[in-house]
Amino acid sequence: MYVNSITPQQTIDMIGLHIQYILYCNKVNNTGNQVSKWVNQITNDVVVNKPNPKPHTEIILKCHSVDEIRLIRIHSGMLFEDVKEQIKKQCNLTVLQKLLYRDEDSEYISIVRQDDYETASKYYMKDNKLEVWCLV
Repeated sequence: MYVNSITPQQTIDMIGLHIQYILYCNKVNNTGNQVSKWVNQITNDVVVNKPNPKPHTEIILKCHSVDEIRLIRIHSGMLFEDVKEQIKKQCNLTVLQKLLYRDEDSEYISIVRQDDYETASKYYMKDNKLEVWCLV
């Protein structure tokens, strides 16, 4: 690290802080205490005071299957594969090839991957309810 007389002290401290963190991240001495006071400072400032993640909200899936319509409650943070398994379980389906949702043009759009599911959830969910059609 090269510094000169015009380098602000705050910049030097921040660079040193990052280097110290990289070198001593999660290292403890034989008494169980962290090796660096800077690591303690990072832990207190970044981890402890980090904002809480957004809590998961409940989503209602209105699932149209072969001969019935079911309402299934899921959490907003669920992965697409887990959502598919939940639908299969709740609708007593042995196979679920893909899901469809209806867009603003009333066209059916396939949901086959996580990003498709995220798009459907983001743009076509109304009042925490997403309507899907199951292809078996």
